[in-house]
Amino acid sequence: AEVRSRLALDAALWKRDHGDTDEFIRYLVMATSLDSTNKLAAYLAANYYAANMTDPVGQLEMLVNLLLADPLDPHTHLAIAEQLALGGAFEQALRFQRLALRLAETVVEYDTALIVEREWILSWHVEGPHKAVETLNQRLAQARDEITRHLRAAQAAGNIIADAPDPGELNLPYAHERARLVAAHAAGDGAIVAAAAFAMQAEVESVIRIVQEQEIEPEQVDSARRALEADAALIATPDRFHAPLTLRALDAGLDVICEKPMAETLREIGVRPYVPDGSYYMLADFGPGRYRDATHAAESILETTGVATVPGSALKEKR
Repeated sequence: AEVRSRLALDAALWKRDHGDTDEFIRYLVMATSLDSTNKLAAYLAANYYAANMTDPVGQLEMLVNLLLADPLDPHTHLAIAEQLALGGAFEQALRFQRLALRLAETVVEYDTALIVEREWILSWHVEGPHKAVETLNQRLAQARDEITRHLRAAQAAGNIIADAPDPGELNLPYAHERARLVAAHAAGDGAIVAAAAFAMQAEVESVIRIVQEQEIEPEQVDSARRALEADAALIATPDRFHAPLTLRALDAGLDVICEKPMAETLREIGVRPYVPDGSYYMLADFGPGRYRDATHAAESILETTGVATVPGSALKEKR
């Protein structure tokens, strides 16, 4: 069954790439039915259903199938939590959110900030804003205690730490402080509101200083590009820079490999009347965006300007 499931999935992908949606769906259903542990098939089915159907119960069933294929994937737990929360099942959503956090904490370099923030939001719905504030304050106290222990251990070992941080000035990450501020406001705790607002302001000012100190002028980018002998450019920047940097590289006659999304809006794709002949703009995504009308519209715009795209590439939509 496992082998037949993989073969059915291969057939589904081939049908999709050749524009046969009905056969794509038929073979995809076959792949998921033959082997419930075929994660790729379950993932494709869940994303296709989410992008094309509005039935929340059906979407949840697809996510449960994906969970059966890989029970240890935190992303699936998060998606189920979100779907449950949209339906008002906050207590059940909180369970999956907390499971997602526990799983994510076992993954090296996994950014759990957003997961934690959403957990507090759900706990607010279930346990009230006072509990959310209490949890956030405990996490801040734990972080400060940990820094204090490290500093004391270093001093006991005779190590001198230059510019050692003051544990009392340590704040939560920006997203966490934002959650703390909102929860404290709802709980009527003015002191915590003021403390969280001050911490957020300090974080923003720090980011501004870093940007100002490391700002690179466009002329510097162009000069660096001219100094290189390159055949292609790899765009792996924050999303908002994808379109402008891609167009700069195309103007320089380079082939371009860009992370998803190709741009943040359709307008960014259509602003240029032409693209140099021979330039190749390649991108691909494994998310639900490949099935949206906006994706295909963007591909059509690029193709009219002489830029090739990989079928099923993704465009992030701003609503």
